[in-house]
Amino acid sequence: MRDFYSNSGKWRRFFTVSFLTFNLISCGQVQLGGGTGSTEAAPTGSILAQSILTSQNAYSVSGTVLVYQTTAGTVVVRLENLNVQSTESFTVRATAASELIVNTSLKSLTGNQNYTATSATTTGWNKVEIYSTTRSLVAGIATF
Repeated sequence: MRDFYSNSGKWRRFFTVSFLTFNLISCGQVQLGGGTGSTEAAPTGSILAQSILTSQNAYSVSGTVLVYQTTAGTVVVRLENLNVQSTESFTVRATAASELIVNTSLKSLTGNQNYTATSATTTGWNKVEIYSTTRSLVAGIATF
């Protein structure tokens, strides 16, 4: 019994910290995954398309999608104020003229992120998806 009482302070601290951490996460005060988020600067150029991300399949996804044609002529898909509340793995998939032109891993679950398109297509934007590779489901979508 002596070992239990001599270590009870350690156990009390462990359970207190665990309980507080659980409460902060469950109340949305601390988000799991994504770290501090991505803070990439917006590209220079003109905006070709813009839409709002909407949640799908019981995920919580928010943010804005902008498609830029940069001054250098490349096309960039930008996610602004992205917030994906999950710990799963995701990809960004963008289609224009029914062609998949962005298909890459999501850099972070939060923040501002830029993705260069494989094609310089400036018209016919269909959608941008945040796709869960863990569950093979669309978590969020922006349609144009």
